[in-house]
Amino acid sequence: MKQIYEAWDDPDNDCVSVGTVESITDQMKKGIISSRAFFLHRVEADTWEDAMTKHHEIMSFAPYVPMGNREKCPNGCGSEYYPEGSGQCPYCGKIE
Repeated sequence: MKQIYEAWDDPDNDCVSVGTVESITDQMKKGIISSRAFFLHRVEADTWEDAMTKHHEIMSFAPYVPMGNREKCPNGCGSEYYPEGSGQCPYCGKIE
């Protein structure tokens, strides 16, 4: 269930924002990300954890450490996910 994630550097808020294209667009419309923010990069990923791993690699940051422990997907698809993190399975999407 690939999604596109973007990273934007916002000098007005002294931060880098990472999110899906939809969430970044929404944050820009609401003024949470300033109009002076500039695009850094875009990654395609199945989960937030995958996106942040790629983001950290691109930015030459320390390796991304997901929240909580990885567990088997309860839907039986054979994949793993981080229930304390995004709760997203790469195959099943958000696990409720």
